[in-house]
Amino acid sequence: MSSKIRKISIGSANFGQKYTFNKIELNQKEVSRILDFAKKNRIYCIDTAEAYKKSEIKIGNYIRNQSFKDWIITTKLSKSKRDLLKIFKKSEKNLSIKPLNLLAHNSESFFDNNFRKELIRIKKNENINIGVSIYNEKELIKVLDTFEPDIVQIPINILDKKF
Repeated sequence: MSSKIRKISIGSANFGQKYTFNKIELNQKEVSRILDFAKKNRIYCIDTAEAYKKSEIKIGNYIRNQSFKDWIITTKLSKSKRDLLKIFKKSEKNLSIKPLNLLAHNSESFFDNNFRKELIRIKKNENINIGVSIYNEKELIKVLDTFEPDIVQIPINILDKKF
């Protein structure tokens, strides 16, 4: 695992829904080509979320048909009245492998004590990392003052360099 690049993650929002400035959703063939390219270039991390609709299913379809199963999957959940463990297990089924990281999709969810306690419970039972996806420095400071997550996801790409 040490030879794998873990600092770059493939975002999958447009794998399962219309996303980006030109509102495109990638089909299964395009998703497979992206993941083939990532694997060829030793990029094994995929970022997804239940909210990305069919994204987890398309990723799972790809993984099911490959001998390589060592993907590092990060999936995100938002505050919900539904059982978070059931949602996590559904993600695991859709992806065909267990996500190694479970994040609050935003700081609002993360700051909810019951939501965070549920993340901690899932972490202990499933032996995974937990954290939060944030969008600015103020959120980061507040998160770190509240709880020390295993992972903090921040948006960095060629279009967004705020951090």
